[in-house]
Amino acid sequence: IFYLKKDWKNSNDEFLFDCRTTNGISSVGVTIHAILSCCALPTHIQCKLTYIALEISVRTVIALITQYRPCVVIESERIIIFEKIDAYSNHDLVLEHLPIDQIYLFTICSLATMLQFKIQINNFEYDQCITEYLKTLISITIDETNQNALFDGTTNFINDQYNKLICDIYPNGLPTDISPILTALFIARQIPFELIDLIYDVRNTQCEEFSKLGYDTIIKDNKIIYNGNRQDRQIDKNLYAHDIRSGVAVLLLALYHVNTNQWNKNEEIIIHQYEQIERGYGSLLYQKLCEFGFDIRLIYELSS
Repeated sequence: IFYLKKDWKNSNDEFLFDCRTTNGISSVGVTIHAILSCCALPTHIQCKLTYIALEISVRTVIALITQYRPCVVIESERIIIFEKIDAYSNHDLVLEHLPIDQIYLFTICSLATMLQFKIQINNFEYDQCITEYLKTLISITIDETNQNALFDGTTNFINDQYNKLICDIYPNGLPTDISPILTALFIARQIPFELIDLIYDVRNTQCEEFSKLGYDTIIKDNKIIYNGNRQDRQIDKNLYAHDIRSGVAVLLLALYHVNTNQWNKNEEIIIHQYEQIERGYGSLLYQKLCEFGFDIRLIYELSS
């Protein structure tokens, strides 16, 4: 909730926006909302915004709004300051030409790695953090224009030893938004790992669903540990998407599970609360999975 004063006459007015949440849920969306709210304030007002994580999507919005209103980003303190200016910008805020969502890209490439198939991505946009990390996992060929890339998930997983993963503000760690997807990727390839998230205290709701498929993890504070093994027991076919990223991680691991020899092809898995995934991916992910040939369908559940 943002409280804005109605009297703009005081040119010394300053506004403080705190986007940090107690549980970390939807903090990126809240940050983007606050950034756009600050951008819309009269230009003689200085705004100071404190965020929880500077993700790729937030960086994109900041890059766009700087053409409308100058701001200073202090990453070490997780603060964005919108400075006072004498006049409005002489052009409107332009929101076209958004780059490919790097989290969506990481999702598709992780699926290719889990199920070991190749994927050609056109209009590819190189990202220093996510692209370079993907290159440490799988074979990636990027053309000279940096606009087209071939991800070869059929090759051996490069990091097949124990992995210690850190999620933190770049360049200190990986984006926290990819941490649930990473857990699904490493579990599918049965690679032991320890993941520590220094941004969110609790981002592990996908692990509860993984255990229903026999993939048990150890949860301790902001740490997830997986020993590389799967428990041979009866699985629970009803899984839940608790939020956008953990929901996608559950979807990926479920797709992996039903497309390996561990599964009776006449049975199916149901992922409830799929609308959580749609909040971040819309219909794009579902359509792409259907194009890949996966046997999936949307079921609309009636609320009680």
